[in-house]
Amino acid sequence: MKKLRCGVIGLGRVGKMHVENMYLLPQLDIICAADYFIEEMSDWLYSVNITSGYKNYQELLQRDDIEAVFIFTSTDMHEEIVTAAAQAGKHIFCEKPL
Repeated sequence: MKKLRCGVIGLGRVGKMHVENMYLLPQLDIICAADYFIEEMSDWLYSVNITSGYKNYQELLQRDDIEAVFIFTSTDMHEEIVTAAAQAGKHIFCEKPL
């Protein structure tokens, strides 16, 4: 079975909870994440096998090996990030509301 190569944007309380559950799914390969405070999360990233972290979500969206993104940011950022992800040709899951 081919795994879906994913990136995660937003690692606050809810984002981390989702990633810890997604990490258990054999269909997903979460290979990178973006969060403004990414530098403070190295131990946690290691615990869920995320090997690349970005402070800026645009860098994550530039990666050709990312097929889908999961967006768990604050509501006021959803429109901007969803639009950028769509323009980058990524499949999108966005935590409500849109």
